[in-house]
Amino acid sequence: MLEYMFDFTPRVGYAFVPPQRLGEIYSLCEALEAGTLFPELNISMEEYVPKQCGGCKK
Repeated sequence: MLEYMFDFTPRVGYAFVPPQRLGEIYSLCEALEAGTLFPELNISMEEYVPKQCGGCKK
């Protein structure tokens, strides 16, 4: 019983996910083509990769 009361398992980190409002959504066919239901998550690789890292190296 005491071993459960004193659990000192190290924690790596905690996630923080801010609340989001449901806005526009794709139709089923559009969502399957885009890979996401939410248009605001449908961004190109150029928009996703931070500018300071120089983008993808080929």
